[in-house]
Amino acid sequence: MSAPIRSHRLTFHSPLRRGRRAALEGDLACRPAAPVGVLIVDDAPQKPSIADLVIAGLANGLLWMLDAEPVWSGFGTLKPCVVCRLRIPAHDIQYDVPGPRGTLPAHVSCYRVWRAQSDSMRKAPEA
Repeated sequence: MSAPIRSHRLTFHSPLRRGRRAALEGDLACRPAAPVGVLIVDDAPQKPSIADLVIAGLANGLLWMLDAEPVWSGFGTLKPCVVCRLRIPAHDIQYDVPGPRGTLPAHVSCYRVWRAQSDSMRKAPEA
């Protein structure tokens, strides 16, 4: 009686798994979004509002003053929003905002607050 013949499947291990992006194609999208800071108000921790994040981003240089440039919109690409750092799911609308560092994604609600804050800061007289 002869031994049964077994077929062996050769597998090649690739550094990239199927369905994943290369590190250079979307390094920010591959990493988990950075946690949003916590504000302490009256001894109770609170998440900052979108307006607080926009003001802080404009102050530290992460965000820039928005001009009247066209903004592209489309479905979310799972990249983190430049304002709130949360990923934009595929079922949400994403705005691609052009700026000095290229085009960065933002939620519609985050972009509206950012636009309003930019407009108010531009109109406010500097003392």
